[in-house]
Amino acid sequence: LPAAAPFRVHPARCALPNGRFFVSGGTQYPRSGSAKRGEDERLALASTEVYVAESDHWEPGGEMSGPRVSHTAVAMGDSRVLVLGGMTFVRGSPGTCLDRVEIGDLDRKVWSDVAPMQFPREMPNAVMLADGRVLVIGGQGSDVNDVASAEILDTPGNCWRTTTPPGNFRRADPVLLKDGRVLWFGGGRGEPAGELFDPLSETWAPLPLL
Repeated sequence: LPAAAPFRVHPARCALPNGRFFVSGGTQYPRSGSAKRGEDERLALASTEVYVAESDHWEPGGEMSGPRVSHTAVAMGDSRVLVLGGMTFVRGSPGTCLDRVEIGDLDRKVWSDVAPMQFPREMPNAVMLADGRVLVIGGQGSDVNDVASAEILDTPGNCWRTTTPPGNFRRADPVLLKDGRVLWFGGGRGEPAGELFDPLSETWAPLPLL
């Protein structure tokens, strides 16, 4: 692939329709002098880019309202992308965990704020449900512990509300199944076998152990 314009560490990314791929934010370090990398050299990015497979090139996707790192991007099924959570910082600071959410229209390259989540979350796990709502689970809070909650963005009303949390929290991407349920599995920290979320009853059911 051709190199993206800025070098990004911990960006958000997601696949888009029509063979496109989206990346946003992340941290930029100097390309040279890597041995001198440190907190005072980090630069959080607000820029976004879209890789167009058909023409094998990157194009700008517009600027988010602010820089963010270790956030999550959710494709909305059209030209829009939702970005949520993560953290931001200025040079020399430890960073601030974010509840901020925004949506970008990549065709128009315009970004606008959405209602903030009820809890700040770094590295949140998120998926768009079959009915257009967005489910967010877990993530890491300002105290570096798991955020032991789940919430749903009701997109027509642009509001968040808490929903039933899973039995265990993990760091893994939730997957939308064909029947509309969400599979949350693995995570790399020895969690029990995964769980299934039913969006109609908003309940979780454990999967059998492997």
